[in-house]
Amino acid sequence: APYYGEVFRLEIFDYRAGSFGWIAVDSFVIPQAPVVITQVTPAIGPRAGGTRITITGENFGSSVDDKTAFIGDSECYDLRMSYAHCSSDNDVCTGALSCTVPAGSGSGVTVAVVIGDPDVVRAAGPQGGFQ
Repeated sequence: APYYGEVFRLEIFDYRAGSFGWIAVDSFVIPQAPVVITQVTPAIGPRAGGTRITITGENFGSSVDDKTAFIGDSECYDLRMSYAHCSSDNDVCTGALSCTVPAGSGSGVTVAVVIGDPDVVRAAGPQGGFQ
């Protein structure tokens, strides 16, 4: 949905006390809806990497800014937004990301999409993913 994860600054001026007035300032963040991965295709590829995959799910937003995809512990490179579609009331946004898989680290690895600083987010512990 639009503006999820964005920081807004709210300034309120009150001139009832005179021409200079006073100001109340606050900042708030509209929380980012959690990413939900529903499908990864293709599900298999060569250990050498280089396979382009599509990650389908919800709440990816409308661009790849501030997003990182991981295959296991390795970052998937050349991340692109394949498509994004939001419901008429912007409650649910579905979409797909695509990226190129690095050289493999075995089978059964988890695919994850991280929003924000990947080092900070991943240090906080598992936040879901797709296997």
